[in-house]
Amino acid sequence: MRRPLSPDQRRHVEGLVREKEERCGLCGSTDLRCDEDAATYIGGGFNVRVLCTNTGVEAHAGGFGLARDYSITPDETRRVGLD
Repeated sequence: MRRPLSPDQRRHVEGLVREKEERCGLCGSTDLRCDEDAATYIGGGFNVRVLCTNTGVEAHAGGFGLARDYSITPDETRRVGLD
């Protein structure tokens, strides 16, 4: 089941991703943005899509950054206010 994330929740997820020093797999940038919704896991936790916002590198064809799914554990879910 997917659920929308508020702007505040997205900022919290982005902070968690930065804290864990996650990077774009193509250009290595840490400028990752959280998409607007999340998929819930049975038993807790979420899956969110993060997108690289670095549009100034040749690694991203057409100026678009890499998008990938990112899992958030039940503990992290509570920490960022998604429970």
